[in-house]
Amino acid sequence: MHKLSIAGFVSAFTFALFALSGSAYANKAFDCSEAANASLAFCQCVAKGMTDAHLDKYVQETEETHTKISLIVNGCFDEFSGINTSIPTTLSLDEPSATDDGGWTFGWQASNYPVKATIMFYASTDTSHFAGTPISDALPATPVGNYVWNGSGVPPGKYYVYAELDGMGMMPRQLYASEDQYAVNTTTDLSLSLAGPPKVVSGKSFELDIKVVNAGPKDAPGVEAIIQLPSGLYFAKGQEGIKKDELGQHASLPLIASGTHADLSLVVHSSTVQTPGTKTIAVSLASPVFNTNSSGNQATFDIAVMTSK
Repeated sequence: MHKLSIAGFVSAFTFALFALSGSAYANKAFDCSEAANASLAFCQCVAKGMTDAHLDKYVQETEETHTKISLIVNGCFDEFSGINTSIPTTLSLDEPSATDDGGWTFGWQASNYPVKATIMFYASTDTSHFAGTPISDALPATPVGNYVWNGSGVPPGKYYVYAELDGMGMMPRQLYASEDQYAVNTTTDLSLSLAGPPKVVSGKSFELDIKVVNAGPKDAPGVEAIIQLPSGLYFAKGQEGIKKDELGQHASLPLIASGTHADLSLVVHSSTVQTPGTKTIAVSLASPVFNTNSSGNQATFDIAVMTSK
């Protein structure tokens, strides 16, 4: 299964311990406010009543070296948080899988995190920064786990999703699930069918009929038919709602309410300069809503091009 991962070393954050005076240690009167830009982990150890144990053991004189004090901080940090500062903290996410009700299951794997670490998931409209909307509670971090998102917390649409592993004394590990967007709160059941004459004479035109049925339960706005015309066939000029890009020629469909269908007839012209034979037109659907019937999103239509009747 495809996985995406991130890793980072949890250390004492190079705590700039030289900024802390020796007297602060010797007097055992460590003020957390003094450590705002220095030893966060050490400050947390102090706050948890672990000051004396470490100071009595390692810091008895103000001449202690910076290296030794750094080891103290690491020891305190390891003992209290459960992190081994010599190996990476990791977070990886499995490729999400769709649920039957239009939601998504996000699986994770994590290692070397604080004992009370949590994992939260967020939905975002872009991937330029980690500033999304929370879509989960703070879940207890476990080596392996998963979160099922049914679309709660956001309006219908497509979103990027990322996870955040956070815990005492560590910088959060944040990771987008993938470069894809995931549709939620929008479920349709679309099916496509094509119809037209069995044959056409070169130089003549014919109508290609496209029918899209929406079995619901949601309405389907913004559906497009992406049409691939073979060599020798092209759309007659002057037809509205057709645009072209690298995927093919797009024809827009009106909103297809749940339990209804939409019909679209397009005029296709057959060139006079082409080799007679069977031509295949391929059509697929593109929809901004989650479609549970992906197998019904494609259809083909064969037509025989003849030089005479």
